[in-house]
Amino acid sequence: MEDFTDKITIGILDFFQEKESKELLMSLAENLLIDVNILFIDNGTPKNYSKQFLNDGLIDELIINDSNRGCGPATVQMYDYCKTPYLIYVQSDQRLNQKIDADSMNGMIRALDEYHCIDLAGNQGNGKFSERANMMKTEFYKRIPKPTLGGPGITNDQKYVEEWVQDFFADNNCIIAHVRPTVFSDEGYYSVRELSQEDPCILKHSCWTKEMWILTDPPKNRHEVYPPLNEEEWDRLMKGDFPRWKNNERGYVPEAWRDNVITNEIVESKIREDIKNDTD
Repeated sequence: MEDFTDKITIGILDFFQEKESKELLMSLAENLLIDVNILFIDNGTPKNYSKQFLNDGLIDELIINDSNRGCGPATVQMYDYCKTPYLIYVQSDQRLNQKIDADSMNGMIRALDEYHCIDLAGNQGNGKFSERANMMKTEFYKRIPKPTLGGPGITNDQKYVEEWVQDFFADNNCIIAHVRPTVFSDEGYYSVRELSQEDPCILKHSCWTKEMWILTDPPKNRHEVYPPLNEEEWDRLMKGDFPRWKNNERGYVPEAWRDNVITNEIVESKIREDIKNDTD
């Protein structure tokens, strides 16, 4: 296989999503027909599976943060650490579903002389920049001003890094190339978030059915942005009266999310199976 390790890094940011991350890494191993550098950031996950990924040869570089920095700070950390001129940023719940050979990779490299970003996730940002899966010149991204480092998780109360990049693109007429067919597919069924470093309660919710589970001790304080609970629901959560993933229970749907529930037989079957089999 042609060696692109001095040119291309695929960067993956993970927090507490072992199954999703492993499936992504396996899809890279199956579909990459070139050698690239794979960088994995374990953003303070309270488990050691990322070391096994390294031992199994699924990743080339591993950064383990002592605590959860939040999605925004860890995303910036990835670009700051990257040693190659191009970075393909991929969220851990994506899957590579196209073969990537030397010709296709060289084509994307050439495209970045004309475009500022290559969207690899099927235009999930509806024309705007999306962090889900994209390719950019590393130094170009690093030059984009990001006054705050907000993002899902503990920096949820600040303007998101993704939004700063979107604003920069709009203000500077930056051009995004959208690749068809979609290179990475979104397989995200769940989101896992830590509320804050001072209040390290970890919650998991279904992106489809909006069910929520508690993975750790309950929170000590109420939080404004996430989770979106009313007074009664906050009382329940803080008392620990919330479904727990390990207990083989279906989750609780917050009142604020009930109009946004999306489900079907496939989703229901997957959640039942995941609850039954997942030992996290």
